[in-house]
Amino acid sequence: MQILRKDVNPLLTQIEITIEPGDYVEKFETNLKSIKQSTDQRLQKRYDSNEYFKKMYGKSLLVDTVYEELNDLFNQYLKEQKINTLGSPLPSEGFEPELNFDLYNYNSFTFHFDVGIVPEYQIAGISESDVYDFDDVTIDSTTIDENIQDFLKRHGKPQEVDEPIEDNDILEIQANELNEDQTPFEKGWSTEFSVLVSSIKDDEVKTKLLSQKIGFSFVFDITKLENPDPAFIDKYLLNRTEADKDVVIGNMFSGTVVKIKRQVPAVLSENFFEELADEKIKSESDLREVIEKELKQSYDRNANSLLERKIFDKIKEETNLDISPDFYKRLIQQNENNKDVEITDEDLNKSIESTKWMLIKEDLFRKYALEVNEGEIKNHFFQQVMSYFKYYPNMDYNIVFDFVEKQMKNQNALEKATEEIKVSKLFNQLTGVVGKNKIAISSTDFLKKVESMQPAE
Repeated sequence: MQILRKDVNPLLTQIEITIEPGDYVEKFETNLKSIKQSTDQRLQKRYDSNEYFKKMYGKSLLVDTVYEELNDLFNQYLKEQKINTLGSPLPSEGFEPELNFDLYNYNSFTFHFDVGIVPEYQIAGISESDVYDFDDVTIDSTTIDENIQDFLKRHGKPQEVDEPIEDNDILEIQANELNEDQTPFEKGWSTEFSVLVSSIKDDEVKTKLLSQKIGFSFVFDITKLENPDPAFIDKYLLNRTEADKDVVIGNMFSGTVVKIKRQVPAVLSENFFEELADEKIKSESDLREVIEKELKQSYDRNANSLLERKIFDKIKEETNLDISPDFYKRLIQQNENNKDVEITDEDLNKSIESTKWMLIKEDLFRKYALEVNEGEIKNHFFQQVMSYFKYYPNMDYNIVFDFVEKQMKNQNALEKATEEIKVSKLFNQLTGVVGKNKIAISSTDFLKKVESMQPAE
């Protein structure tokens, strides 16, 4: 074995590895012997000579053994030299290895690789001397008054109205299944369900419904109306029972608005507080206090989100981490299996910045030993699905638990949830390190500030 290293620049090195017969022959022969021993005994007796097994399996086994040895030697070298690589090593351009896998005349093999280097760097923006402005939101009386009105609406009583549909109305829909060409399906599925207009996900359907009245008919895809989860659709929209589980039902339906229900706000009174039956709320002053506390918690979460953005943005901007754009471009092309794939400078720069942030985050995760356990992931999914069902007080918790279990088996969902939880933990760690300069701001002004930061459509 011989390994030679040539540093092209601080971000790129070339490594030449020569594998001698002494590096792989013993392992190859041991592997060949194992194959023979693992075959049927009758076959062993019939072909007791190693020559048969060498001819049958030797070539592919030799190739696998050489590349396995190459991989082991390469990884060991990178570890010993403490080389922090950017992605996977790439075959050096202009060097084609002579791959003569001769079973009777073992050869040496020389491989050339380009290795992207992630240089040592210091993460900026997370020391005690780094001070960040933090919005300390004071809940003004106007905001409290507005939320009391919302509270009274939520605790009001639904009343049928014969007026144009509004965003917060609850509609009772009579729906009938359609054929693929959206003509009436005589033997199709019929159902009746209620839907909160503001929870409708299909923007085109929602737009059509707003300002319409009882009797209005419309065509919709039932899988796109609200929550796309099949269990939710079966139970709350299709009203499918266990006996109907094998019935094939299409997606397209014709719906007619048969009732419009609107919450009539409750009125602050002694009777209202008695019906509310909340030990914390016995009077209007109690209600204002509770709402102010809840609002403070909500605004603080939003203020924390802004602080998180500030800290992470500063880390990205001030951390001096260089990546070789030429090597990184080759990595992308390698992943696309196409050397000629067109990559614009803008796309390349965005991808490089994304990769830098990923490397920085991983370093911070290791620094603070941030890990995520199964219980935290399950709770993450539980909170996620509960947000879907917040308008359905009589929910079936079996559907919730089923959703959580399905997500736990979804690798992409698991990875995304793990990343989100880690980032949240990281923010909590960093806010304990950096300085915070509290700046008083009213809730009304804070909302204006948040709105001004939203990207223009």
